[in-house]
Amino acid sequence: MSGGVVFVGSLKRSLVMEKLNHRAETIRLTTVKIPSEDLDEILRGEISAKEAYTQALEKFEGTPSNFAIEQIRSEHEQAIDFWKREARDMNLIPETNSGIWGTIVQSFMATSKAIGVEATTRALRKGEEHGLNNYQRMLESTELTRFQKNEIENVFIPRQKRHIKNLDNVLALM
Repeated sequence: MSGGVVFVGSLKRSLVMEKLNHRAETIRLTTVKIPSEDLDEILRGEISAKEAYTQALEKFEGTPSNFAIEQIRSEHEQAIDFWKREARDMNLIPETNSGIWGTIVQSFMATSKAIGVEATTRALRKGEEHGLNNYQRMLESTELTRFQKNEIENVFIPRQKRHIKNLDNVLALM
């Protein structure tokens, strides 16, 4: 008889735990955070940059500058991964496209590519300057965490400055 009591008690505990887990899952799924405009803006900018460098790589194929352009594109891709992970950690749905800014960048890059390598490099440099200014402005954001601001200050701003310097070096070779 005591075996049956243990089974019933065990079944009852199991049902209670299942109900609690379901409630916790429901609460977790219905918790909605206000989207972070700053995080979305950073992601759209990084996605635009990656798209621009992907287009530019065609122009630099076979040139000594190809490696530098590929390296910068790769670092923008790493930034996208970082910011998407941050968005998910904040229970946000990460931005997946470059939005209107990406359309503008694509048009600008297409025009630059038709003109030549130097114009393409200058367009990329202009984008890096915009990205640097954007990251510097984000240090004042109330939407970003201290960790994110530290990453901006210690990783992303120095990276943007290095990208600008590398593009200046590419321009100097022309």
